Amino acid sequence: MDGEGMRAALREAAGVLWPVDCAGCGARDEAVCAACAAALAGPLVRERLGGLPLVAAAAYEGPLRGIVARAKEHAGRAEVRVLASGLARALAAAPAGVPVRVPSSREGRRRRGFDPVALLLRRAGAQGLALRRAPAGTPRAGAALRDGAQKTRSADDRRLAAAGSLVVPTALARRLAGRPVVVVDDVVTTGATALEAVRALRAAGAEPVAIAAVARAPRRGSVPLASAQARGVA
Repeated sequence: MDGEGMRAALREAAGVLWPVDCAGCGARDEAVCAACAAALAGPLVRERLGGLPLVAAAAYEGPLRGIVARAKEHAGRAEVRVLASGLARALAAAPAGVPVRVPSSREGRRRRGFDPVALLLRRAGAQGLALRRAPAGTPRAGAALRDGAQKTRSADDRRLAAAGSLVVPTALARRLAGRPVVVVDDVVTTGATALEAVRALRAAGAEPVAIAAVARAPRRGSVPLASAQARGVA
């Protein structure tokens, strides 16, 4: 039996002992099938957010939603590997800068026991620095909205909740003063959290030059890389 045949036999045996299905489409015997993994290898999504270029590996739709969910909740190796490869592509296509990640919400970190964006950055081969959540009780515009998952809020509530929610630690501010930085997140939906990160970094003296993400929720005005190149704007 050749090497490929042996691998196929091992996958079949593993599927009997530890059945798995694709996080994206439910196909049997693979945590992420080749077809779903291809969603992270297609044209990049490029647009501008808050005046900065935003680069994402794919649109947050279809099979990608399931892959992201399983990676964020269970840190599945196959799912994390596929998403990290997409994030690496987005970072490589963005303007050069120090990666600075958006932190998980306190509730999300407590529930999961890990920070999904930190995990993806490590697997992408980048040692991203981290912003922090503003201390509890800090006076800010969004303080009336309790800390929790952004995905459960409306777009207006997300913007309000994000206002003043992130801070740059003093030691990090000294390291980043005057330096170009790239804000990194897993999924950009309304963009409220990413823009709050940009605000916090600018207030600390850093120079945000781009936003990079695994996925971007489809919104009017998004431009796939292939289309942008064809139109001469990429």
